[in-house]
Amino acid sequence: MATRQDIENLRHDYKDLCKLAEMLGYRTSPFGQLQCENGAFVSSLLDFFEDNPGACEAVIEWVLERGAHRDGDVIEDTHDHDLECPGCGCMPGDGKTLGCDDPMGCGFTG
Repeated sequence: MATRQDIENLRHDYKDLCKLAEMLGYRTSPFGQLQCENGAFVSSLLDFFEDNPGACEAVIEWVLERGAHRDGDVIEDTHDHDLECPGCGCMPGDGKTLGCDDPMGCGFTG
């Protein structure tokens, strides 16, 4: 278990977040994934966030409060919904959807 002094000695970078998660007992598997230079594993940090959704919320709030985002910026969205037919929501290759008359979408020209 970590002492207050141990935690205060961390340098506040991602490697130390992984180390902190392990100090809190989140290295449960002997086979960690993505080992950092300090010996800690990124998988320990992921386990910590999985068990502590409040920590995820705190990070999101911190980002919003710090203005790390910019309102109005267009963020490139690489989700598949960009490929959906605007007429019926069908994905390319799904075949013709009855009732859709958008030739650029699902292919049904009605």
